[in-house]
Amino acid sequence: PQEGIKDFITQMQRGYKKRFLVKVGEQYLYVKIEEVAYFKSEDGESYLYTDTGKRFIINQKLDALLPQLKPDDFYRINRQFIISIHP
Repeated sequence: PQEGIKDFITQMQRGYKKRFLVKVGEQYLYVKIEEVAYFKSEDGESYLYTDTGKRFIINQKLDALLPQLKPDDFYRINRQFIISIHP
């Protein structure tokens, strides 16, 4: 039981991702976590999809990404998708 409490405290202190830095051409921009509709793994790459349908490549596998996302907001439905719970 103590290990679970320590992991929880560590997770709360660390916080969750609030935005993602993505590259668009030669520029970089931030995508707020509220704008993310889902993440998808496809052909060995991971992508962030916004609620407006834009797609950006991200440099993290879904397994590494999941612990950075607030569980109240995102859910992994299968090996390929992590979806936003909020519409």
